[in-house]
Amino acid sequence: MDGALKISIVEDNKLVRESLERLCKFKEFETKCFGSSEAFLSDSGFEADCYVFDFRLPGISGFELVTKIRASGDTTPVVLISGNFSRPTLDEIKHIPNVACLSKPFPAVEFLDLLERIGIHESIA
Repeated sequence: MDGALKISIVEDNKLVRESLERLCKFKEFETKCFGSSEAFLSDSGFEADCYVFDFRLPGISGFELVTKIRASGDTTPVVLISGNFSRPTLDEIKHIPNVACLSKPFPAVEFLDLLERIGIHESIA
């Protein structure tokens, strides 16, 4: 991979979004943040190496967003974050390629380690 890891963050909670962005910038990752799935989908100017989606977004949920991008042929790694993943949801997610889940609150080091693994093309699922 040439240059910094590029990460798109989609999180409706401004404080969480800004915290994730600060963590990424600490590691010198290039980031672009969105407050909604719709804003993310309408932007075509940033080609990310990884997506970080909140699972419970208003409107198009993070899970629906993953389904939508996979249906379009986009295989970019995705990190889904949520305060509450149910067992059936986790079972459904594990059948989607190249998706990892982190439950909030998660240690910063766990989030950054996962992004670094993506940056060196290790499996995240």
